[in-house]
Amino acid sequence: MVKKYKIGIVTFHRSHNCGSILQAYATQSILRRHDYEPEFIDFSTAGQKDLYSTLERLKFDTLSSFVKSIYRNCLRILIIRRTIRNWRSYDKYILNNLQLSAKSYNANAELIEDDMSYDKYLTGSDQVWNVTIADYDEAYFLNFVKKHPKIAYGVSQGARDISKYSKDVENVKSYISDIDFISTREGNGQKWLEALTGQKHALVLDPTLLLQSNDYAAIEEAHGLKGIEPDNYIFVYSKPLSREYMKIISSFARHNGLKIVLWHSDVWVKKLGYFRGVKCPADQTPGKYLDLMKNAKFVCTSSFHGVVFSTIYHKNFVVLENDGMRAGDDDRMTGFLGRVGLSSRIVDESTFATRMGEAVDYEEFGEKLKAEREESLKFLLTALG
Repeated sequence: MVKKYKIGIVTFHRSHNCGSILQAYATQSILRRHDYEPEFIDFSTAGQKDLYSTLERLKFDTLSSFVKSIYRNCLRILIIRRTIRNWRSYDKYILNNLQLSAKSYNANAELIEDDMSYDKYLTGSDQVWNVTIADYDEAYFLNFVKKHPKIAYGVSQGARDISKYSKDVENVKSYISDIDFISTREGNGQKWLEALTGQKHALVLDPTLLLQSNDYAAIEEAHGLKGIEPDNYIFVYSKPLSREYMKIISSFARHNGLKIVLWHSDVWVKKLGYFRGVKCPADQTPGKYLDLMKNAKFVCTSSFHGVVFSTIYHKNFVVLENDGMRAGDDDRMTGFLGRVGLSSRIVDESTFATRMGEAVDYEEFGEKLKAEREESLKFLLTALG
């Protein structure tokens, strides 16, 4: 009988963020499908917990950051019951759908390889190599693993080149050089890693794209919003959301007899959604996000996983262009859309209405995605052995 390798995974599985949880679920599903035993090492830093807490800690490093943290907390207080309910719902969803280690870890120093029972270790996907974000930690470079094979699948630096933004480039470089198999999710990340290490690593799909729409049926949940029926609404998954974009989305909805559903509660509050008849789920989970995505008439997003699930469910969608995309460093969406022939779905205020009226060509997309999926899966299975 062939031995089943037990794979210890380090990723952002504890983030109360739909994309983070769903990429973890997809990784777990793919590994199980190929007879591995995946388990998420239940590691979550203080920075990550603060990022998704009901109220964030006040920041005193600069006057600007202090004022902004006060402002964000004021918004959260306005919807504190909703915020608490959402925190509990996300946590329950994680526990119900992901295989976590029996022991939880709060700091890198607590991760002791000899106390674990994994055959191989995997880091990724998501922005686990973005060295500037609040939940960054060197553990995502598997620096605590010395005796077992290490794999980095679809790791993302976001829009932050390690060479420019890391406070300890040489140390990070040594961690990367010690990983046996490395792949990255974005072209910029591939270029930056090659400049840092002298090696060109594979470019792969986010794990969510290794599954198909029916693979998510088991974790979808009814959204429960009154008056929101299949194909009668625009689903807006965008944070931040400018006043200009909100105005043109509202105008398009009004002229086409559609309702609007905003996902992010703080955006809903800032846009006075309650008074404008805009819906927002009061009890959120990634399952409800999938349901809203699946049944929307249109999707408007500025999120990588918003784009991903729009394509998985074959929705008519547009990507709301932002400054990061215009600058070129943030190629999370532009790179993926370019690889699958959908760059035209990126819009600004002047092209929004035109693109919303044009159906997405999913025939060409399907052909290109199939080829990318085969190469990505080949890398992952070769690395896992």
